[in-house]
Amino acid sequence: MQDGSTMSAPEMDMPAKRSSWPTVLGVLGIVLASLGLLGGFCGLLGGLFMSSLMDMMASSMPEDQRAELAASMPMGGYMLVEGIAGLALGLMLLVGSIRLVKRRASCRSLLNTWAMVSIVYLVASTAYQITVVMPEMHEKMEALQQSMVESKHQSESSEGETASTEHTYMETSEQQKMSQQLGGYFGMGCGIVFNLTFIIIMLVFLNGGKYRAEIESWDEA
Repeated sequence: MQDGSTMSAPEMDMPAKRSSWPTVLGVLGIVLASLGLLGGFCGLLGGLFMSSLMDMMASSMPEDQRAELAASMPMGGYMLVEGIAGLALGLMLLVGSIRLVKRRASCRSLLNTWAMVSIVYLVASTAYQITVVMPEMHEKMEALQQSMVESKHQSESSEGETASTEHTYMETSEQQKMSQQLGGYFGMGCGIVFNLTFIIIMLVFLNGGKYRAEIESWDEA
């Protein structure tokens, strides 16, 4: 007669299923950080070499389109600050996301810092764009449109033709200005919503009860 120990199979401990959220969130962070670094690098180059880039882009354009391009571009100093900030925040997100994928406990403090700095910078940058950058660009466009109207005044021979041309051109300019404003605000709003959504999701997973406990159980490296 066989013993019970020989009749029953040895019990095996089933390994706990590894959570997938660090990999998913970390990979998404790496992708967004790479895009942020690319945008920051382009902004940095634009701020440093604005005049050269403008000459290069405008070399094949008519004179009126060159002036319109120059009026629609933000200041070089603003682009420089945006580029530096994009590189710094992108680098923080990239390093933190890589540590998150590798399940390193140090990712939490780094990504929390990135999230807080990103929120502060997002609010400050948005306020500056609305109050300074966009009004200056609109003033430049209005000045450009006024100068183009005056040049048409000089080129027209009859007063009737001049008034008709000016009226039609001003209507077109107002429509273009409104479209540009709406497009700028819409793009800004979409960017803010997307960035805030990702930041909030990151903060929830970094600081939520069970997620935080899981992160604290990882190796310190």
